[in-house]
Amino acid sequence: MSAFRNRAARRCALAVALATLAWIQLGTFFNGALAQSDVGRPVPLVPPLGAGQGLAVPAAEPAEPNAENKPGTSSVQINELGAIDPSSIGVLEIADGSFGIEMWNGIRRGLVEALLPLLQVPTTSPALRSLVRRLLLSTARVPPGDGGPISLIALRLERLAAAGDIDGVEALLKSVPPRVRERPITRIRVDNYLLGGNTGAACSEFQAAAAEDERESYWLKGMAFCRALAGDHTQAAFAAMLLRDNGEKEDSSFLALLKVLSGDRGAKVEGANPTTALHFTMLQAAKQKFTDVAPDGVLPAIYAALARAPGADLDVRLISAERAESVGALKPEAVAEIYRSVLFTPDELSDAPNSIKKLSPARASALLYQLVQVQESPLARAEALALSFKLARERSTFATSARVNLAPLRAIAPAVELAWFAVYAVPALYLGGEVDAARQWFSMVQRNSNAASPDAAIAVLKLLPAALVRDARLTEKWEGSAVAAWANALKEVYASAADQQAHASLFFTLLEANGLAVPAAVWEPLLTAPLTQAAAMPSAPLLAQLRAAADAKRAGPVVLFSLLAIGADGPKTADPRALAEVIRSLRQVGLAEDARALAFEAVFARNVIVW
Repeated sequence: MSAFRNRAARRCALAVALATLAWIQLGTFFNGALAQSDVGRPVPLVPPLGAGQGLAVPAAEPAEPNAENKPGTSSVQINELGAIDPSSIGVLEIADGSFGIEMWNGIRRGLVEALLPLLQVPTTSPALRSLVRRLLLSTARVPPGDGGPISLIALRLERLAAAGDIDGVEALLKSVPPRVRERPITRIRVDNYLLGGNTGAACSEFQAAAAEDERESYWLKGMAFCRALAGDHTQAAFAAMLLRDNGEKEDSSFLALLKVLSGDRGAKVEGANPTTALHFTMLQAAKQKFTDVAPDGVLPAIYAALARAPGADLDVRLISAERAESVGALKPEAVAEIYRSVLFTPDELSDAPNSIKKLSPARASALLYQLVQVQESPLARAEALALSFKLARERSTFATSARVNLAPLRAIAPAVELAWFAVYAVPALYLGGEVDAARQWFSMVQRNSNAASPDAAIAVLKLLPAALVRDARLTEKWEGSAVAAWANALKEVYASAADQQAHASLFFTLLEANGLAVPAAVWEPLLTAPLTQAAAMPSAPLLAQLRAAADAKRAGPVVLFSLLAIGADGPKTADPRALAEVIRSLRQVGLAEDARALAFEAVFARNVIVW
């Protein structure tokens, strides 16, 4: 790995220039904030992978509530009330990150039910996933007003399933009273059974649902599958005939699979690319080999199921596992387990930089994961992790790589000889939820930022935006001059003038959204053409409602409006002004930690951190 360690270019005139910057400003500001950030002995925080049941892999846990992340104070249980609307049911209370039993105050039920289906999920943003999960799983009184044709509890379950929160769906389904039977709820329950391998329970649900609604094609398809699986081929053929009589468009894949399951040896299935839970289960039952990753737009739970499917190609399992983890449908430990299952020769591991060039990207990630595990010295482990993180950044899987490799990363103590590694360690730790550990790395490079350690000086410049928008401890004694040195060094950090302007503007906008004043003198150099810009912004009514809800301290509406304002791609593409509005609103209702996590994701996703 000697080639990888070659950082001679960093020790040129740039190092001298950085060492002479106005670090006194930064030093004065950070010394107080970092005084208590001495590096202790790190310990691995990721527990060993436990045995799961079927394919019901838990999603990411909700954020740990803290003093500034607790909207509402009530811990009243919903079952203490009189007549209960099933849509009030939830599985989270204040201690679990709920937004409070009165979170829907100030908004009509009809509006909530109209807006929930518009939530753009799944998302690769952990900050948005946490907000979505807590919004949909909170125990809360139903807002006033008449409900629509689909109940609020059904809408919540549908969005949870679409978001990939497998564990949340299962928990909420268990809380729904048996008397509540709606088509969307039954469909979600059936899909959960199918993807969990419980075909017996799924077939019971299919039979009951088909009896209630004999014209619904999904129930008839399920009945046909169940009959074929039980060897009752006559009834399976009858169910297929009902489908055709009901005007169902020809589904060649379903009919071919039904023939295979009915014993027709001449039947052929074109491709094995599952699109629904029933399709996946039929392919498995027909012992079809999964050779392609499921198409975009399927339920994230299908990716999680493919990751565990014994009849899937290795690359399909690897890519499916990474996709499922990226949206919270699979835990990092499950991805690590699949990475460990890939076999490599000793030569491939010993010459990793060259080996990965000959492998598929997913297998290369698995090889680098295994390489990290066998490194004993901190330097060797840091180099292996850096190689893994660089590949992950190229593949747009950095967040997954960070979470999968969190234990070995935490085991590396910050040290000046590893200052070059800080630009990898800090964002990876933030993405893994390890804010305190990230602060230790930033503290180390800040203390050693001088001519004797150019790597540390460079790391401070590159990491400053991420550190200041993410870590409240670093801004407890905020002074606007803390960013002056960084602003003066823009040309040393970003090569193009466009990047200098865009990154600095985003950084300063996010700082001020978090309540930190940036001096006019720091803003002034950015006032160059163009002074206007076209961008996709949330609608005026949406922003007006967001501001009004924030002013009234209404957590539920603020979170709902914020999620709608950010959009499907999350902080990566959201307009900085919209991001700022959302961050300010979240802070107003006590969700400052969520606001900072969102701000960091914007900084990271837009390459403000340069490697």
